[in-house]
Amino acid sequence: MHGLMPVRVKRSCMWLGNRTVQHTLDILDLATRRKICEDTILRSANVAASTPGGSLSSTFISGQLPPLSKEHIAFPDFSLRPIQIHDSDAFALARTLACTGKVGVTQEEALCYSSTLFATLNPDWYPWPNTGLGSCAGIFSPDVVVFRDTLDNDLAELPVTRRHVLAVITVAAPCLPNLTSDGQEFADALQLQDLVEKILLVLRMAALNGVTSLVLGAMGCGAYGYPPKAVAETMKRLLTTEEFDGWFENVLFAVHAAGPTGKPNLRRIPTFFWGCATLRYVISFASLSLT
Repeated sequence: MHGLMPVRVKRSCMWLGNRTVQHTLDILDLATRRKICEDTILRSANVAASTPGGSLSSTFISGQLPPLSKEHIAFPDFSLRPIQIHDSDAFALARTLACTGKVGVTQEEALCYSSTLFATLNPDWYPWPNTGLGSCAGIFSPDVVVFRDTLDNDLAELPVTRRHVLAVITVAAPCLPNLTSDGQEFADALQLQDLVEKILLVLRMAALNGVTSLVLGAMGCGAYGYPPKAVAETMKRLLTTEEFDGWFENVLFAVHAAGPTGKPNLRRIPTFFWGCATLRYVISFASLSLT
């Protein structure tokens, strides 16, 4: 596997926005990604065991957690730094955080290519419902080892000295909701409430497990067809409630400008956060490298 030469393919995408633009994306072909994924899974136990702080431990949270309390013994009473939005995948962005606390990220597809995450997801916990009763559930993996670079950088293996350990929260967004005719809002209030409950679960899981710096994705705004406006406004509303005041030092959004929805999401999502006093809009159009 270590001698595998990446094969790259060209994929054309139509960016959405004020005008249609043909864009060519250079990516690893599916067969190469599959081989890398198989190799990552095969080696995960050894990688976790040989990395200080790494493990394959995880915990299944089967339902919503109670609201956070400032009286909790673990309450850190942080002053939240400006919220940031980056063009990056979650692991690459987490790697750039210069802090001494625990860094937590929410799961996205590429994480399983780059890390020991997949080996922490106990198959006995699956499946659980995507929406409705029983759907508000998730997995907390506290000691995931990142040992590959990003998809944009061919998933190249990192030197042992550049490996790092992160906490990962796995909570799936509800799939393909019904939207209003303009595609900007949820047409079904129950589906919006499913999203609200899952965002609350992510934030509570992170806080109660000592995560001080949190990297979030644009939950559901890719293949699941979520409206960026509704998701961004919902996340903003929940993050700025009194419940979460003081629990996090850093909150960053990884909104990767890749694929047919990535670039439009990166353009739109920051506009829905305007008016949030803690927002700083940071865009780096060059892909972040872990090396």
